[in-house]
Amino acid sequence: MTVRVLLLATSALLVLALGGCQRDSDPALVSELDSLIVHLDSLEAAFAAIEPAEHQHMDSVFQGQVVALQQAFMDTLQQDTALLLGNYYRAMTKSQRRLLGEYGRVRTALDSSLKKVRDLRRDVDRGLIPLPDRRLYADQEKKIGEELDRQVTVLLNSHATVLRHWPDREAVEAILIARSDTLH
Repeated sequence: MTVRVLLLATSALLVLALGGCQRDSDPALVSELDSLIVHLDSLEAAFAAIEPAEHQHMDSVFQGQVVALQQAFMDTLQQDTALLLGNYYRAMTKSQRRLLGEYGRVRTALDSSLKKVRDLRRDVDRGLIPLPDRRLYADQEKKIGEELDRQVTVLLNSHATVLRHWPDREAVEAILIARSDTLH
């Protein structure tokens, strides 16, 4: 009998002790974090449209044209030819390089931020984080989300620029072949 009473008393104390550790939920902050999660999810969905392998292939093709393009820039060119070659070259050297150079880092940061915000939302909803820290953590994640928004937007713009100029490669190749035939 005393063992039962002792077990019951211990269980009651344990429930009270654990219940006392839980803090109140913050519905307004949970709603704010939900909005941030939706925004990060939309960034992730937009970012998923970028195919790194496709861009690596484009870069490989472009690398085979670089020397001939640079030689063409040393000569006097017709305005339309110069614009075509120059825009293509700029898109492949700047936008493509930026995309290939930063894709992996931004992808990792986006995945990490999304996980952290989901974990923070869960912990705030359960009241597991002290009040002053909740706002601090949420503000930090919001700032990270804003920076990710900027970075993803830059890479999506780079992606669009490359895709806009990629079809010009055939005309560029034809110009380069015609130039090499006249030089030999």
